[in-house]
Amino acid sequence: MSEYNERDIFVIHGRNLHIRDSIFEFLISLGLHPISFEEAKQKTGKGSPYILEILEEAISVQVTIIALFTPDDIAYLNPIFHRASDSEKDKKPMGQSRQNVIFETGMALAINP
Repeated sequence: MSEYNERDIFVIHGRNLHIRDSIFEFLISLGLHPISFEEAKQKTGKGSPYILEILEEAISVQVTIIALFTPDDIAYLNPIFHRASDSEKDKKPMGQSRQNVIFETGMALAINP
């Protein structure tokens, strides 16, 4: 396990790199150190770590975690599950966070609540 300090912040994000970069710049302007998935991957010290090892590296230590739930994917409810009580909005495609963001955030909450 690598050494981290209280100024380190692990940022979970999807494909919206503009938002990610803006958050990184903001955190840096506050004197904080945002940690990307790639940096956490390098800190494992392994050439090809499993995703879980990378997440454990970043999440299991006492660092702050920020998750960016940007609507990078488009999702909709399968029409066979529509109900008469569903609004038209519920039946249309909507923005949704990437599955890795949802998974990694869940792991963060499970490992280090």
